[in-house]
Amino acid sequence: PYVIPHPIGDIVDDDYFGPMRQGLWLGSDYLGRDMLSRVLMGARCTVGISLAAVSIACFSGVVLGMIAAVTGGWLDACLSRFLDAMNSIPSKLFGLVVVAAVGSSIPVLILTLAVIYIPGAYRFARALAVNINT
Repeated sequence: PYVIPHPIGDIVDDDYFGPMRQGLWLGSDYLGRDMLSRVLMGARCTVGISLAAVSIACFSGVVLGMIAAVTGGWLDACLSRFLDAMNSIPSKLFGLVVVAAVGSSIPVLILTLAVIYIPGAYRFARALAVNINT
């Protein structure tokens, strides 16, 4: 709220769908509200959720990949097969099933996105660690 140029609900322009200009960097919408203010306020939650989910996924994937590459053997095989199976599930379907089973909230959304992205981080980290380990 400290960064936005105008309050998000205030009508600041008489020209509906107004073009970009000095006071309105992204123009105005169908009611004459500032689009830049609305985009900045809407991006707050999206950026925070994305950053949290990617951080959890990268940390977990890298830790699991390093453990699997260093130990090898049956642990590596089990982790690789389990995460390959997780990777084979379509991400949208997995998200819908989790939301239907648990409910929708921001922590559930963050953890669901993290689980969806862990296999990719795992495969990448494991491949790099196996190359270094040999």
